[in-house]
Amino acid sequence: MVAAIAQAGVVTGRGPVAIADLCGDQALLHGVGWGAGAGLRGWTRAGPDVPPDALERLLEPLSEDMSLLGPGTGRWVGERAEALGKALSQMAGLVVADVGQAIHTAVGRAVVEGADRSVLVIRACPLSMRAVADLTLKPDCVVLVRDPRRWLGWREVAERCGVPVVAEIDLDPAVGKCADVGIIHRPLPKRFVQALAEIV
Repeated sequence: MVAAIAQAGVVTGRGPVAIADLCGDQALLHGVGWGAGAGLRGWTRAGPDVPPDALERLLEPLSEDMSLLGPGTGRWVGERAEALGKALSQMAGLVVADVGQAIHTAVGRAVVEGADRSVLVIRACPLSMRAVADLTLKPDCVVLVRDPRRWLGWREVAERCGVPVVAEIDLDPAVGKCADVGIIHRPLPKRFVQALAEIV
């Protein structure tokens, strides 16, 4: 969730960036009502005759270079999952998809499968490692959230996930405070954003 914002922020200035928010977390962090509008859920319900620029019409501006594609309300239409993944990949500019727990749905899997690169953000703890075993899709790489109270390091995580760890970020209370109050009120720490710059 927060890592997706940081990744999107790294590339602002190079062109338009859209955050595709499948779960609603991004909207809450940015102070946007995530139930507003049709959103991505509505796009899947619109059927195969939806115009090619329909996703662009759903963009909600967050800043000069960044926009949000919110999840919207209502149900997902799983039969349109593959079409949504393809439509997101064909949008102008960069699209950063925050899939979250939607990875366990047909839509979430299709978005990940249609992406040029999938990044798993995971904490270095045994419970997270158990969750990795339940994933039906293998990520391209891992961003590891380090916790000094845990013994797992990047080598163990890379071995268990079967993909490289491309960035490590420390468990930082300052990041949590930003999430609590919303990043429109308190921007993410620069050190946190810079730690993710290499993976974009």
